[in-house]
Amino acid sequence: MKIFLSLFLVLFLVGSISVAQDLSVFDTADKYISTAQGDTIPPAGFPLTTKWHFDYSANTTLNAGTVGAIFFQGNFYLNRWNTGPCYLLPPDANWMPDPTAIVTINNPPYPGNIRDMAVAPDNSGTEFLWGSSATSTLYKFDAGMNTIASYTTGGDFRAIAFDPVTGGFWSGDFGGPVTCYDTTGTLVGTSANGSALTGKYGMAFTSSSLIPGANSLWIWNQPNDLVQIDVATDVVIATYTFTPPTGVGPAGGAEVCIINGEYVLLLNYQNLAVGCYFIAVVPVELTSFIATAKGNSVVLDWSTATETNNQGFEVERSHNGIIETIGFVAGFGTTNEPKSYSFIDNNLSPGMYSYRLKQIDYDGTFKHHLATQVEVFPPAIFALEQNYPNPFNPSTKIDFNLAVDSKVSLKVFDVLGQEVATLLNGNIVAGSHQIDFNASGLNSGAYLYKIEATGIDGSNFVDVKKMILTK
Repeated sequence: MKIFLSLFLVLFLVGSISVAQDLSVFDTADKYISTAQGDTIPPAGFPLTTKWHFDYSANTTLNAGTVGAIFFQGNFYLNRWNTGPCYLLPPDANWMPDPTAIVTINNPPYPGNIRDMAVAPDNSGTEFLWGSSATSTLYKFDAGMNTIASYTTGGDFRAIAFDPVTGGFWSGDFGGPVTCYDTTGTLVGTSANGSALTGKYGMAFTSSSLIPGANSLWIWNQPNDLVQIDVATDVVIATYTFTPPTGVGPAGGAEVCIINGEYVLLLNYQNLAVGCYFIAVVPVELTSFIATAKGNSVVLDWSTATETNNQGFEVERSHNGIIETIGFVAGFGTTNEPKSYSFIDNNLSPGMYSYRLKQIDYDGTFKHHLATQVEVFPPAIFALEQNYPNPFNPSTKIDFNLAVDSKVSLKVFDVLGQEVATLLNGNIVAGSHQIDFNASGLNSGAYLYKIEATGIDGSNFVDVKKMILTK
């Protein structure tokens, strides 16, 4: 599965709720929730079970152009299309939007006029919010709706869904074509049947691992049809006609989200309600993922609340645009008990690193979890460490620190001062370094190892230490 968007800027930022700017909490007198009117009622044969509905039709704060159907970093996002603000609602005890704690994000930073939105990773694997004001400009937002970047990609983004299989965004305007572009503007998919729909407003995507049968694009087509299309064959799998109360607005946003350890489909029926429909249980519920720099190493710690069919985690690292798998940590299979994990990435040069986890099931399916970022700083001083093990036979390790980029010589001498080995002679970048020394060709006894470093700033460092070879 292609999960990285091609040629993205490598931005290793850990998303966080940052809504302190230009926010105000509404007066509690304007809070309303009811089950009396119902929400968009799914038809017979609809494959997903209704978990809850959030009726906001009588809430004068929310019922004036709200189209959002997103859950991101612990909050529901109900954005408005008509220049109004974006509303954040935390979940209540039942994991529904809590109307007693509405927070609004005004303009700025919310640009207004954003229609459908999607949650998707950039090239680093870090997830962001994505949306558009029904133009060809796609915006990337953080959790506070601050614009991180914008892309002119092709297509008009009134409805939008991220497709991790192709690595692009499906999009479409009311009557325009339904296409899939990555953020470089490269066309990676089209849907003639989707294009033929005349009222496209919201989109969502499900893979065959979530809903068996096909990778599907779900198009929320005004006024009240949800059309499921096989993206591989462009065949319409089904059309589900919802039955809203009389006299309410048309379809709004749509998105597949993870809420409380479950994949769900959220549908917004403008000015009426948000419906939540169960898809599947998330195999592994990750509760924390932390990276801590310790010298020239990074310690990764993460924990899970529950695990289902968990084979384990591949650890992925990104540095200077290079993404690689650096290790694997076995999981606990299926368990309802919290579990903790740790992994150490050693011998790193100074710089910014990003790490993420690829959780793999025993059946081969996998999910990438959010990336976390950490900076490894160069040491403040030059240093030559004692080799270890010591005494040794026949191999040992020698660590040294460089405060700045330096020309370095590292040599081994016998007790008579005769050179027996040159371990290093060249230009080395600042940071912590380690050299392996194999003395299988030497006799037992005491030896000296000496470092000479000349920094680019003119600094000089010389040190000598003793080591014992015992055969």
